[in-house]
Amino acid sequence: MNMFGSKQKPADFGTIETVIGEKTKINGQISCDGSLRVSGDIEGKIEAASDVFIGEKSKIKGDVAGNHVIVAGEVNGNVTGWAGLEIEKSGVVHGDLSGDKLVIEEGATYKGKVYIGAKAQASKKKSIEIAAIKEEKAPSATTEVYQLFQQSEN
Repeated sequence: MNMFGSKQKPADFGTIETVIGEKTKINGQISCDGSLRVSGDIEGKIEAASDVFIGEKSKIKGDVAGNHVIVAGEVNGNVTGWAGLEIEKSGVVHGDLSGDKLVIEEGATYKGKVYIGAKAQASKKKSIEIAAIKEEKAPSATTEVYQLFQQSEN
């Protein structure tokens, strides 16, 4: 049973708005307002406003953030699931985990720190602040917020 309260996979929940296919390789940042399913390989940061599912054959080199994040593949980077994070038995994560809830299935692998609750929520707020400033294209303010974000993480 996963954190969504059933044995269904995320693909069974409503509509997955963005799908990155198994034979796709992307080098760069991915940002989407909806849900995302990744079956290919990505080198770069992934951030979705909704759910993120990293498929079994996926290899991600970069941070992953979303409302709910399920990892069945491999992620070399930090993973944040603001409302929940699950690593399935086939999942491998080398990086820090943060979120409101955490489920790690037997057989899953991870190496890193774990932040649950308030610190994870603070991380979401700072991420949103940085994104908002970037949209305003204010480089000096972005730098200041980024430095504050980095200081609070240490």
